[in-house]
Amino acid sequence: MLNTGCAGQKAEQPPDDPLGRTLLIYDSGESSLLSQFLYNSGNARFRRLVRIVGRLAYADTFDTRRNGAPPDAKKYDTFLVGVRGAGGGEDELIKNFLAGFDFWDAAVVPFFMDKAGNEAGPETLIRGARPLMSGRDFRYRKGVKEREAASLAAGWMEELRAELSARKAVGEGAEEVVKAFAAAFPERITWPEFRFSPDGGRGDWYFELDGVPYAYAEGRFLTLEEAGKSGDFRPLPVYRYRRQADDWEVEDDWNKLASRVRSRRSGGALSGWRRASVSPEAARSTFYETLYACRTREEAYRQQEWISFLGSAVHVHKAIRAPLAGVEARILESEKTDKEITGWRERLYSITSWNWRNVAGSGSRSYHSYGIAIDLLEIQQPGKETYWQWTRSKGVNWRTVTAEQRLDPPGAVIRAFEEHGFIWGGTWPWYDTMHFEYRPELLILGSRTTVGG
Repeated sequence: MLNTGCAGQKAEQPPDDPLGRTLLIYDSGESSLLSQFLYNSGNARFRRLVRIVGRLAYADTFDTRRNGAPPDAKKYDTFLVGVRGAGGGEDELIKNFLAGFDFWDAAVVPFFMDKAGNEAGPETLIRGARPLMSGRDFRYRKGVKEREAASLAAGWMEELRAELSARKAVGEGAEEVVKAFAAAFPERITWPEFRFSPDGGRGDWYFELDGVPYAYAEGRFLTLEEAGKSGDFRPLPVYRYRRQADDWEVEDDWNKLASRVRSRRSGGALSGWRRASVSPEAARSTFYETLYACRTREEAYRQQEWISFLGSAVHVHKAIRAPLAGVEARILESEKTDKEITGWRERLYSITSWNWRNVAGSGSRSYHSYGIAIDLLEIQQPGKETYWQWTRSKGVNWRTVTAEQRLDPPGAVIRAFEEHGFIWGGTWPWYDTMHFEYRPELLILGSRTTVGG
């Protein structure tokens, strides 16, 4: 059962409110008679704050201690979270919910966290949490009046709405993209943060790559010097890759609410980069070249290593040596029970990776230039197509080639690559069924359960 605002009355929410449909989730504290006796004063102040924040947010409220079955998370855009934690134990439902978000997220905002400064406190479960007030600010201040609490909450809510508006102006896709990169390369990229200027009402997402600051810059990933002229650069080729294995379903359990919220939010377009205007003369972003230290042919060559992969010597970027070892082990293990893999290996004609060149017919750098793409070419079979350009060169309309007419690797091989951070070119409209490239950030973006966590 939900409470709707103060005394069951909720004012009508403005249609342009950046909070959208809001659910205020809170833990009212222990409900035993002893706890009520010991913490009644603190509970009363906390409930007062809940009432004020809920009213200001036009929110439905849900008390995890008393309301019974939780509401459907898919109906809400924003979640305001408050934890009383009286008696030393936070509600497990809220703890599990917060654990699903290891960042201060535009959809999940803490407004009160007990045990401020204590590492056991729930605020530590959200990276960069910025609650309205903590226990030390509010719980122990017996003189706090309703008017003072309302003033503090109103100021905080005004700043929150301004920041959410700025985030939406940048695009919801921006948050997902930068956090996907941070999750994919945690040793290289610091966790992103949204920097907002209340005076100018503008902001952007920022992170550091090996200590060098970068801005999202409408999907370009540019240094601070370049960000001021973002129109001179092309956006990064980023999209939601969908794995071939149908194993992304999550348990329908409210303790996994964070996953369900992310699943709902990830259903739309990555508007931040798709909407960016691109000049024909725009330069290529050098972010990937910097990430893999492949700015020039000579520099790229120094990053390559010879490895043995499925019995062939292959020249690859050192960054994918370990992932490829995992792929190989998975394929060999699957081959014990899947004879289709044995036949496929017997038909393999060549395995190649590093090749300094652009994508055929374009000015974009091929991922083979970095040594993070690998082609596994089978002996051609009559009536089967491997690469759209080769199909077109034969005078065949490549757009009419069906999935059954393509020369695909076995499903277990595709899954082995995907499990270790590689995407498959057979999923592209311009199909390239022999091609795999190391793009863990795209797998994270395409996942129904994980963005940055």
